[in-house]
Amino acid sequence: PLLAAGGVVLMALGLYYEVVSVDLQAAAMGLALTAAAALLGLFQGYAR
Repeated sequence: PLLAAGGVVLMALGLYYEVVSVDLQAAAMGLALTAAAALLGLFQGYAR
């Protein structure tokens, strides 16, 4: 559950960065955060 919550927070942060960012670097960071959250979710799905 803790990992899942972390993944949700990461994804929310990533989406927030994507939407709010004016520059490309912040958008890339948001995308990376979202991808990391998705990977975390996948990993947890397989770990069960």
